[in-house]
Amino acid sequence: MARFGSPRQSRSAEQPPGSGYSQGFPTTTHSPEAGRATYVPAPVPAPGRSPASASASRKRATTFHTLTPDALRALATGREHAGVTGRLRAGQRSIRLLVLRELLRTGAFPDASRGALPPVDEVRALLEEADRAARHEVDALLLHPSVGRWMSHVLRRRTAPGSSADVPLWTDLGHAHAIAAAAGIRAGLTFTFRVPVREGRVFLPTLGYAELGTTGARTADITVKRWTVRFPGSGITVRKPLSREARGWYPAHRVSVGTGAAALTVLLDDVDPFRHEDAVSEPSPNRPLDPGAVQRWTDLLAGAQDLLRRTDPEQARTLGATLTALTPHGPAGTVVASHTSSDAYGGIVLSEPACAEDLAATLVHEFRHLKFNAVTDLVPLHTREPGGAPGSGEEMFQAPWRDDPRNFEGTFHGVFAHSGVADFWRRVCRDAEGPLLRRARFELAYWWPQVRDAAAALRTSPRLTRAGRTFLSLAAGSLDRPEELLDVPDDVALLAREAVIGNRARWRIHHLRVPPADVADCVAAWRAGDPLPEHAGTDPLLVPDPGAPATAPATALLRRAAVATRRSDPLGPTPRPGHESVGTLAALARIAGDVALARRLCTDRIADDPQDPEAWIGLGPAMRRAAHEAPADVAAARALSHRPELVRAVHAALTAEPGPTVDPVALAAWSARPTDAEIPGLHRTRPEAPPAPPPT
Repeated sequence: MARFGSPRQSRSAEQPPGSGYSQGFPTTTHSPEAGRATYVPAPVPAPGRSPASASASRKRATTFHTLTPDALRALATGREHAGVTGRLRAGQRSIRLLVLRELLRTGAFPDASRGALPPVDEVRALLEEADRAARHEVDALLLHPSVGRWMSHVLRRRTAPGSSADVPLWTDLGHAHAIAAAAGIRAGLTFTFRVPVREGRVFLPTLGYAELGTTGARTADITVKRWTVRFPGSGITVRKPLSREARGWYPAHRVSVGTGAAALTVLLDDVDPFRHEDAVSEPSPNRPLDPGAVQRWTDLLAGAQDLLRRTDPEQARTLGATLTALTPHGPAGTVVASHTSSDAYGGIVLSEPACAEDLAATLVHEFRHLKFNAVTDLVPLHTREPGGAPGSGEEMFQAPWRDDPRNFEGTFHGVFAHSGVADFWRRVCRDAEGPLLRRARFELAYWWPQVRDAAAALRTSPRLTRAGRTFLSLAAGSLDRPEELLDVPDDVALLAREAVIGNRARWRIHHLRVPPADVADCVAAWRAGDPLPEHAGTDPLLVPDPGAPATAPATALLRRAAVATRRSDPLGPTPRPGHESVGTLAALARIAGDVALARRLCTDRIADDPQDPEAWIGLGPAMRRAAHEAPADVAAARALSHRPELVRAVHAALTAEPGPTVDPVALAAWSARPTDAEIPGLHRTRPEAPPAPPPT
């Protein structure tokens, strides 16, 4: 139940504070190496069924779900077949049945609903009749992502009754009636049933909705006879196929692309009130796509699946067998904002991609998150710790795909997901040409070191189980220095390296703070003409910055520059002074070859505002470019990537005192260490020691 009361979520691109794996999902209580047993409620025997057969059903009610070592290895390397993904699906089905059983057992409606909807026993009876008639249809419905999010929502409302104040609790609980009605329709049953009305509409999950108008009714009857659905009193009648529009009926958008084993059919879920992750706390408003948007999504999906089929047919097949719904959420932007959740297996929420390649990479990325959630429901890969936030005592990591500190589970999740992204671009390198080939080479050169270093940070953790250690090793090991890296042109490799270093410097300057004593020692050493104290900045404090930007415009610029074949190719809209950060302007200057301008933009900004993080972040790569012409700048460039938080803090302390102006470049060079590598490592905050018990 905890999986739905506090679902585990992953986000990319947009990362509001409090999202994702830093929160939720309490400590495990099972053996870290065992599989998991899931109670599957036996169905109520059909009329005429013998007590002996009912007893046999009860004996089979406990199903043990786990994964064989071979299946786990296949999943870790992304080489799983349909039988393995079928095991994941079976595990998710059992979990859904368990949660639904508990909801129907304990979900007695408040007094306000008495007489408005049929009793829960009738919901259960209709579901069981549909299950006997067409189990595969009921399974597909119960495994639909929005049904899982509804489960999370009602569990949340039962524990936090103040949420969704505009919708009575019985209306949300009554969505179980709509689910049962949809099951009966999909199974081809004949029945009459009453369901809740939400904002003048009746929503039937996976099928569509009926627009009843402003009648003020709180409930509506549905009469169904072999695929003909009527809403008495409204004049709305829908005949098979239900995917066809009728007066007052708006069918769900089902999109099919590809052929054969690589075919992909998904629901383009744009109207279900529980389609989006925000529905855990508040149902989503009705925002149907117009025909043009549906066609754009269809074309993008066709292009993405075709690219996957050509570069990785096996991945295309397993993705097609797992993905069931895409929820559009937001217009196209410079990056795709995407989201998955442990309560919505098979579903991805995402903004509209700019191109098929972006969609393909996003599908691979989120498919990995879906698989990881399902795997950890069956085989524990690590032990869990309470907390999961800075100051909680849990170890925190710098995950290079996020701009906030991540706990162990979130970092492990990200390593697995982004190893899939890196592998995707590696395979595209073998097949592509022209701009797509340059894009693929940039992405591979960017993601490979990020995944490698994050995996290395996890490998020594005592929290990995034996299965988890094997899983991590195989996931990261599948990317042992790809030979395709040898073919990356120097100019593309330089841009990717700048993006990697900029990502790491940005994280440090936003989230790490130097102890005041270290800053004071550095100020004294600088004033005295002494070298940087050995201890200075070696143990910074983790102080997360809630204002850290979720995306880095400079990285997007470097990506576009890598694809451009000529310096004159446009990199996007022309920046307007006062509307772009100095980091973006400096990146444009660097890409255009004007390193002196890039440096001046940053140093001038530092003179005006010594605390501006973007100025310090932009100064590092400017010095790195300058180092090709003046090797003396190498030290400054590396210090600004290894310890920008120290350079900024010492500069601020020096400029706050009377005295000569402090050159930030000279100070950065002074702050360098001989051991500074070209690319800095990822920061890792060790668990805080527990406080000593009070004296007795």
